[in-house]
Amino acid sequence: MPRVSVIITAYNAGALIGETLDSVLAQSYRDFEIVVVDGGSTDDTIEVVARYPSSVRLIVGQRLTKSAGRNIGIRAAQGAYLGFVDADDLWLPDKLQAQMDVFKERPDLKWVYSDCYMFDGQTGANICTWSSRSRLHAGNILESLFQDYFIASPTPLVRREVFDAVGCFDETLLRHQPEDTDMWLRVAAKFPIGLVPKPLARFRRHPNSLTMREDPKMELEGVLFVLDRAVAREPARLGPLRGQVFAKRSIAFGRGYAGRGQTSAARALFMQAIRYDPAAPAAYLYWLGTWLGDTLLHYFYRLYVAKRGY
Repeated sequence: MPRVSVIITAYNAGALIGETLDSVLAQSYRDFEIVVVDGGSTDDTIEVVARYPSSVRLIVGQRLTKSAGRNIGIRAAQGAYLGFVDADDLWLPDKLQAQMDVFKERPDLKWVYSDCYMFDGQTGANICTWSSRSRLHAGNILESLFQDYFIASPTPLVRREVFDAVGCFDETLLRHQPEDTDMWLRVAAKFPIGLVPKPLARFRRHPNSLTMREDPKMELEGVLFVLDRAVAREPARLGPLRGQVFAKRSIAFGRGYAGRGQTSAARALFMQAIRYDPAAPAAYLYWLGTWLGDTLLHYFYRLYVAKRGY
């Protein structure tokens, strides 16, 4: 019986899944299985996976959401520890060993994550680390995670009993409603987390990914929907943070619109931020900047982002 199960969901990933499988099979920690759940691919994904050894199990399904595919993988997995990696992301060779070492040192922990590289899918060059974009936290992280989502999707390794306690990935969520954010907020409400502060995985950034193709307005609505569910589950802990966090998210997406020259859309989101948090000075300044020009927008950004985290 393998100690770790690695769950990979795939859909039309024939061009990339071989590299992902190779990165998992290259792990220095060897007591693991791989479960690939194919969601109805029409390319050569199944043929590529079939060329791998018997330690790679393939489950072929119909057109599945990522949540449904992961849940099939969880139910099929034999390991006491479960890790997840998308079919276009990569693990570094010491990922499992480093995380299992943390579990050995801290048997009280139920899940462990790590830093991660973001890399360019076309050139293969690393762009940045997750820790250069967001501060990484350990321990009881619910409030921190609610304020700034900092867990890279290919990094968590989770004891199986966690899913007995919080349930599986929510299959009712729509495509623009992030299932990872929903899951890890549910877990963070119950269990402290361990952190390996060095990058142990590589997250691929490429133009064909679902994240890159998502409409920004829908993406923001999906994020706020999932965060509101977290507030409903933990009103005492998260309720006081809701206005500030929702304003911060609205400002971030508004800046994205402004950077693309979509001034009206940006202005609407800065006004939305003011409604969420009337005490947020950055929201007023960004809103004013949409009337006065890009130069002031950039000035306000440099002036306030370091101080307020916006």
